[in-house]
Amino acid sequence: TGDFKWATRICEFAVSGGEPTPADTEPAAPSDLVATAASSSQIDLSWTDNAGNEDGTEIERSDDNLTFVLIATVGPNVTGYSDAGLPASATRYYRVRAFNSVGFSAYSNTASATTLEEGVAESVHVESIVTGTENLNRGNKRGFADVTIHDNLGQPVGDATVSGTFSGSFNESGTGVTGADGTVRIKTTATARGGVTVNFCVNTVTASLPYNAADNSSASYDCGSVSKAGLAAETPDGFALAQNFPNPFNPVTAINFSLPEGSHVVLKVYRVLGEEVATLVDGFADEGSHTVRFDASGLSTGLYIYTIRAGSYAASRRMSLLK
Repeated sequence: TGDFKWATRICEFAVSGGEPTPADTEPAAPSDLVATAASSSQIDLSWTDNAGNEDGTEIERSDDNLTFVLIATVGPNVTGYSDAGLPASATRYYRVRAFNSVGFSAYSNTASATTLEEGVAESVHVESIVTGTENLNRGNKRGFADVTIHDNLGQPVGDATVSGTFSGSFNESGTGVTGADGTVRIKTTATARGGVTVNFCVNTVTASLPYNAADNSSASYDCGSVSKAGLAAETPDGFALAQNFPNPFNPVTAINFSLPEGSHVVLKVYRVLGEEVATLVDGFADEGSHTVRFDASGLSTGLYIYTIRAGSYAASRRMSLLK
C-alpha cells in the first residue's frame, strides 16, 4: 500500500450586519409645511428638510383636501416652492414628500392657503431706493441709485419713467426707465474721489397709473419731504458685510459692504452645501460703501450663502431665494 497524506484547509467567513447606511434607507419625511398666499395668483410654500440623503422632494396639490396630484419636483436640500398661475380667491391644499433611489418618505403635514382677492391697480409708488458708488479708474467713482417702483397691489411696475435728484457729493438730476422687475439704475454723469456721499430722492414717476407719493415705503423717498433718501457712503470705521435687501428675494437683491480702506475684494455666492454659483466681485475696491446687485434668475428656490474676503477680513451671511 502507498502512503497517503491528508491536508485540511479551514476557511473563515463572516456575515456582516449592523445598521444600514443612510444611502440604503428611505429619506426622513419633511415637516413644518407652511402655505402662504403671495398674491391673487400665487401661493408660496416652505418646509423643513429632515433628510440628508434625499434625491429631491415631490410637491402635491389638492382642490378638496381629498385627491392630491403631483405638480412639481424640486432637487435635494430645497425647502421652498412657489405655485403660480392660480385663480383668485381659491383655496389649495399641499403636501410634500422626499424621495431617493430606495423609495419615498412619509408625507409632511398638509397645509393650505387661499389666494388673495383679485384687485385693480390704481396707482404706483416708490418701493425702495438703494444708493452706492461704482468704481471707474484712477480712484474715480460714479454715484448711482437703484429705484424700485410698485403698484398699490405690491406688483413691480415696468416701463415707468423715474426722475429724481442726487445730492451729497453729487448735485445733478437723473432719469431712467424701470425694467420688468420694476427697478431702474440711475447713474450720475459726474465723478468724485475719496469718501463719497450719495443721496437720491424722486421728483416724478410717469407710468400707466398715477404716482402716489403718499404710498411710498418711506416719506424720505420723495423730494418734497424735508429729508432725502440715501445711503451715506462716507469712509466707514471698519469692514462690514450687510444683510442683503430684500430678503427673501425673487430674483434680484442688493448686497452692501463697507471698506475703511482700499482693498482687494472677493464676493462670492454659494449653495448651502458649498457649491459656488456666482462671483460678484473679484478686484480692487476703494474705501467706502459699495452695493452689488445679485440676479438669481437662473437659480432654484432655497438658501444661499454669500461671503466676502477683503484683506484680512472675512465674513458670510445667508439669504433666501423664494420663487
